Amino acid sequence: MRTRGIFAVLILTWALGLTLSARAPQAAAAAPAAPAPAAETPAPTADDCLACHDDATLKRGNGTSIAVPKAAFAASVHGAMNCVDCHADLAKAELPHAEKLAKVDCASCHDEAVTLYKQSAHAAARAGGSAEAATCASCHGMHDIKGAKDPQSRTYHLNVAATCASCHGNKDVIAKGHIAAGDVATPFADSIHGRALSRSGLVVAPTCSDCHGPHDIRRKSDPASRVARANVPATCGKCHEGIAHQRHRRRGGRRAGRGGRFFPTATGSGHTLSSTARDTPL
Repeated sequence: MRTRGIFAVLILTWALGLTLSARAPQAAAAAPAAPAPAAETPAPTADDCLACHDDATLKRGNGTSIAVPKAAFAASVHGAMNCVDCHADLAKAELPHAEKLAKVDCASCHDEAVTLYKQSAHAAARAGGSAEAATCASCHGMHDIKGAKDPQSRTYHLNVAATCASCHGNKDVIAKGHIAAGDVATPFADSIHGRALSRSGLVVAPTCSDCHGPHDIRRKSDPASRVARANVPATCGKCHEGIAHQRHRRRGGRRAGRGGRFFPTATGSGHTLSSTARDTPL
C-alpha cells in the first residue's frame, strides 16, 4: 500500500511538470514585446540641402542671400562632401533648420593652415574686434572653393593679387579696417612684379603670398614676418638668388643677417618696384 502511494505521488509530479512545461512557451508568447528603439533620423544629404538652397531668390530675414548654386558646389573641391561635414550642427537638425547656424570650423580638416592663420595679422585684427579682417572664406570663398592649381580659383597664382586687392585695394575696407599701409594693391599692379603677373602671365613672377606668406601673414613690425626689415634680403633672395649671394658678401648683407638697423634694403619698394629697379644695385 505504501509502495502504491509513493508511485502515485511520482505520477502526479511527472504530470504536473508536463503541464507547466507546456504552458511556459504560451506565457512567454503572451508577454508584450519590448518596444523597438526609435530609428535615428539620418543626417541630411547635400541634395536635401540643395533642394532649398539651389534657389537664387533664397534670402535671410535681413535680405542677404543664402543661395548655393548646385552646379558651383558640385564643381568645388568639396563637391563630393555633404553640407553637414562642414555645418556639423545640422547633422541631427530637422529641416527646415534654424536661420542662424554655428560658425564652420575649417580646422576640423585644415588644422595646419588654421594654426598658421591664428598667428597672422588678420587673426589678430579679428581678435581685436575688426569685422573687416580676412578669414578663410575671404580668400578662398565659401561654397565654390577651388584648388589653388585651378585657374578659376581665387588662390591660383595669377589670381592672388586680385584676391588680396579686394580688401587691400578697397578704400572702404581700408578705412573701416584701419589699414595703416593704405592702398597697396594699386601700386603693386603697376610694379614690375604686378605687370609680370597681369600683363605677361608669368607664373614665376612673385605675387603677394610669395613675399608675405599665405596663411601666417604678419605685420612688418613683427620680427618673425617675412617682410620685417632684417628678413627682407632672405625673402627677396628666394627668387633673386644670385643677387642674394652678392649681397651676402657685402657688409650690409652681413649686418642684415644679424638684424642690423642701417643697411641697403629693398624694404618699402616691394609694392612699387619699377622696371628701372633692375638696373639699380641692391
